[in-house]
Amino acid sequence: MTVTEIYQEILTKHPNLVENLLDKSSNESDSERQTIYGDLMGWMRDYYTLIPLADREQVIRLLLGDYVIRHPYCLQKVYIVQQESNVDGEFIINAVPCATIEVASKVLQGMKNFILHESPHYMGRTKDELEEDFEIEDGGDRWYINDPCDDYYEDIQIVEKIIVIR
Repeated sequence: MTVTEIYQEILTKHPNLVENLLDKSSNESDSERQTIYGDLMGWMRDYYTLIPLADREQVIRLLLGDYVIRHPYCLQKVYIVQQESNVDGEFIINAVPCATIEVASKVLQGMKNFILHESPHYMGRTKDELEEDFEIEDGGDRWYINDPCDDYYEDIQIVEKIIVIR
């Protein structure tokens, strides 16, 4: 098989290969994670064992190029879920970069749920109690909760940024 035939076969049989490997990689620990190139090389080695290394590399380049073309912002934009916490006067900052606005929204929702259900300051309260005792702002790309009687607040928002290459 030629490089082009292998590439076409992979696109037909595994149209979301790069995206699936990126998803898998994002769930791995830092010690397990490797580059997408490494993941693709391992996948090619497992599924196309008789293909010479140089041809595998060409197929991988085509697959990565196809992914970038279909996802034009993958190398340009990032969505930062920015969290600022004031816990009894101690400020904590956290930032989680996300590839898409959908992923960023899920991360924001996860942080919000964690705070409401796991933080000793907020957990165990009903929705009505939260609304009565705290100042809450809940928009699509921002969630803010403030305790006006104590030195506690959470401010989580999604910020779109352009990735700086040079």
